[in-house]
Amino acid sequence: PTNSRAVVGLMESLESIGERGAALEQAARHAVLLREEFDAEADTEVEACAERLRVATRPPPLRAGEAADNLPWQPTSLVGRDRERAALCRMIGDPSARLITLTGPGGTGKTRLAIDAAEQVIPRFPDGVFFVNLGILQDAALVGLTIARTIGITIEAGAGVLESLRSGLERRRCLLLLDGFETVLPAADLIAELLEGTDSLEVLVTSRAVLRLRSERVFPVPPLSVPERESALGIKELVEFGAIDLFVQRAQAADPEFQLTTENRHAVAGICAGLDGLPLAIELAAARVRLLDPSMILARLGQRFDLLQGGPRDLPERQQTLRRTFDWSYDLLPEPQQKLFRYLCVFVGGCTLEGVREVCYEGSDQEAAVLEDLASLVDNSLLRRVPTPDEPRFEMLDTIREYGMRLLADVGERTGMRLRQQFGHDR
Repeated sequence: PTNSRAVVGLMESLESIGERGAALEQAARHAVLLREEFDAEADTEVEACAERLRVATRPPPLRAGEAADNLPWQPTSLVGRDRERAALCRMIGDPSARLITLTGPGGTGKTRLAIDAAEQVIPRFPDGVFFVNLGILQDAALVGLTIARTIGITIEAGAGVLESLRSGLERRRCLLLLDGFETVLPAADLIAELLEGTDSLEVLVTSRAVLRLRSERVFPVPPLSVPERESALGIKELVEFGAIDLFVQRAQAADPEFQLTTENRHAVAGICAGLDGLPLAIELAAARVRLLDPSMILARLGQRFDLLQGGPRDLPERQQTLRRTFDWSYDLLPEPQQKLFRYLCVFVGGCTLEGVREVCYEGSDQEAAVLEDLASLVDNSLLRRVPTPDEPRFEMLDTIREYGMRLLADVGERTGMRLRQQFGHDR
């Protein structure tokens, strides 16, 4: 074992049968024996052979083009998300959280937060951090090919997409950011199998709906913080709220002369509270300061879906108006759950499970169906459960509820549902 030529011959024999790990162990054993028995340095011929094997064994870093990551450049700063970003960065890298799904209704800034967090953790992933846009897909069967193309993995002839991805990602320490997964939810099984077949891959997902996988850690992205309505706080206190800070920054981008003042602070606070702290809605409202002062914007929030249009051209089309953002989520629901969503909008301040059954299902005793439909709306970030000491309540953000009321009016159900809620389903 101290004969360098014999050790190299043994290492090459082990390499020929695919046992590179065992060959490297022989080199390490040889170096230890030389040091302990002869107080000598490792043999250069053995070390050269070992280095050649290390290079062959080490997977090359995955790259998109020439970069170690392909995260899209963000033209604006992330505002009001320090706490969420820190929590997300802590979660990334946790062995028990290899799959993290950022959820929330449309316009909460899931993608923006995920990209910012991914930028922070690039040093942890020597083989790359990669952004994969799934929102452009309509067919879940294309997800694997899209991932492979983005990170430069070749689908070998005769091999399936999953096998090629597993082979290409095996032993690589990289992070995939899969954006807009709600359009391709059937591909969740592919992600589960990919994680099972690799050791160090981590996946960060943004989706309006949860993937419903055992390995999934859900990270709800809440709206930005807003002050209480009719708040008497001063300007310095108000800008501590994420929603106010965002409005001011985006308003100044639209009109450099805009300032938060004693005169307009109540209107700005009212706008942010009235829009539930939703970043997209606040940005669209702030852009209107080119034409309207904050009090005029606040007075028009009753027609918010007509007011909040004309978003930046470089945003996806579904995010250029508030209405399109919610249409995107609504259109992904099956018809029975679309109907339940519309019906739930007649409840001001939320409802109980019993209220849902009586008003929306006309007293049906099919509780399993009621629970399944409610769970789908919760999973799709259109409804949220509010814990209470008694039975749970379910509620919507006011902006989402207003959207649903418009849908009720569009399909001619608004009056009938109001009567059913107020006087009982038999009237």
